[in-house]
Amino acid sequence: KPVPSEELLDQVTETMQAKAPVAVVGDDSKLSVRGPHYIEASVTATVTTMGTHSITETQELATATLTDFLHPLTGGPDGTGWEIGRCPSPALFVSRLEQLADISTVTSVAVTFDDGDEHVTLAGAEDAPAVAADTLVYSGRHTVTVDVGRDN
Repeated sequence: KPVPSEELLDQVTETMQAKAPVAVVGDDSKLSVRGPHYIEASVTATVTTMGTHSITETQELATATLTDFLHPLTGGPDGTGWEIGRCPSPALFVSRLEQLADISTVTSVAVTFDDGDEHVTLAGAEDAPAVAADTLVYSGRHTVTVDVGRDN
């Protein structure tokens, strides 16, 4: 969870006070600048590997991929971070895992979103949860089960 430094918060506050209309910042400047509200996303997935791929290595690769994919600033489908105010749907995790050479299929996926006060678990084709406009997703703990498929 990247946290903005006090210096950055002060710089943004000063810029807003100097450039924003008085209707936004007010005469007595009660403007408050802070970092985002974070929501943790933890993925539970079952994947299938074919051939001679190591179960342990596949599990570690999938877990690391999910962790990197959920990084707030460098994750996401394009590697440019997650949009503030939006959470990813479970289908995005299926797509990301299926891009890995070791994984032939993702047989199940569930994502638990936890903001400390409440949590919701979504699976399959369910839509991402609606979150507040200042919310940013970050990586939680992931559980990946690997099944070995048989080549036909």
